Amino acid sequence: MGKKAATSKVISTLVSALDGNNSDVRDAICETLKSMNEIEGTGQVINTLRVVAGDENPQVRESVCVLLGIIGQQNATIPLIRVLIQSLADQNENVRKSACESLKNISRSAAGSEVIEGLVITLRDKNFQVRMLACEALKNMGEKAANAAVINELVNAVEDENTDVRKSALDALSKISKSAAVIGIFRTLAIALDDENPYVWKSAREMLDSYAEEDTTDEFIAELCTALAHNSPDVRKSVCEALGNIGAERATPELINGLMNALQDENADVRNSACASFGRLGEKAANAEVINALLLTIVDEDLDVSLSAAEALGMMGKEVATSKVIRELIVRFSGTSARKWLKNCVQKLLNFFCDTCKVEDASIMTTNGTMNIRKGSGEQFSLTAEL
Repeated sequence: MGKKAATSKVISTLVSALDGNNSDVRDAICETLKSMNEIEGTGQVINTLRVVAGDENPQVRESVCVLLGIIGQQNATIPLIRVLIQSLADQNENVRKSACESLKNISRSAAGSEVIEGLVITLRDKNFQVRMLACEALKNMGEKAANAAVINELVNAVEDENTDVRKSALDALSKISKSAAVIGIFRTLAIALDDENPYVWKSAREMLDSYAEEDTTDEFIAELCTALAHNSPDVRKSVCEALGNIGAERATPELINGLMNALQDENADVRNSACASFGRLGEKAANAEVINALLLTIVDEDLDVSLSAAEALGMMGKEVATSKVIRELIVRFSGTSARKWLKNCVQKLLNFFCDTCKVEDASIMTTNGTMNIRKGSGEQFSLTAEL
C-alpha cells in the first residue's frame, strides 16, 4: 500500500470515528485531522463534519470550521460553505473566528450571495477579531462583493472603535470598489485620513492615491475639491497631493481652482502640498492666473512654501520663463539660505527662456551678481541682483 493510500485510509478511519458519542474523543480526532492537512472533501467527509459541527463542545465546532477551510481550498462545495455560514452565528467567539478565517481562505471560490450576506452581518459582531476577519474575507472577494449592503457596512466599520478593524475595512473598500465618488466612499476616506492611528491613515492615503490614479471622473475631482475645506489640515494636505497625482491631462478648471485656493490655506504644509501639486501638473496648469498666484506664494512667510512655489514655477515650462518671473525669484531669495538652490532654479528657467527667445547662451555671473543673456545677434541684456 502506497503512502497516499495509507494516509487516505487513516483519514477515512478517523472521520468514521467522529460518529462516536464521546466529545473529547471527537476533539482529539479533529486535532489529528488538522495536523494532517490532506483531507479530501468527499461527500462522506463533509456530511460527517456537518453533523459534528453541532457538537456541544465549542473546541470541536472550532476544529470543524478549520477542517472545512482546509478542504474548501481544494473543493468548496455548497454544503461545506453552508456549514461555515451557519457557524458565523455560533455563540462561541472562537468558532465564529474560525468560520470567518476559513471563509477568508476560500473566499475567491465562495463569493456567493449567502456568504456575502453572512459576512455583512458578521461585520457587526461583538468581537473585534471576528469583525476584522469578516473585512478581510470580503476584501479577498474583491468586486464580486461590491453591493450597497457590503459597502455601507464597510463604511460604518471605518469608524470602528478598534484600529485593526478600521484598517481592514479600508483595505476591503479599496479592493471592492474602484469608484469612490459614485458610491460616496470619499467622505469615509476623509474620516480615515484624520485617524490618529498611523496604520489607518496610511491605508487611507494608499486608497486615495489609488483612486486618484484610476478614477479621474469630474465627480471624483469635485469630491476632492470639496474636501479641501475639511477642518483637518492632514486631510487637506492629502487631498492636495491626490489632486496633483490625478495627472496633467485631467487638470480641470475646478481642480486648478481648488489648488489655487489651497495656496492660501492657513496651514503651511497644505500650502506646500498645493505648490508641489502644481509642479507635478506642469505646463498644463501654466496659465496667467496660476503663475501670478505662485508668484505671490514665493513671498510666503514659510521658506519651505516659498521654495516649493518656486520649484513649481520652474516645472511649468516656457510659459513661466519670463524676465518678470526670474526677477521675482531673485528678489525673493537673494541673500537667503537658499542662494545655491536659487541659482539652479533660475538657470532652469533661463534654459526655457533661451529656447523661447532663440538665445545661444545664458549664464548667471555670481561674481558681480549680474545675469547676462546673450542673443544670437550678439545683443545682450542683463538682470542684476545680489546672488
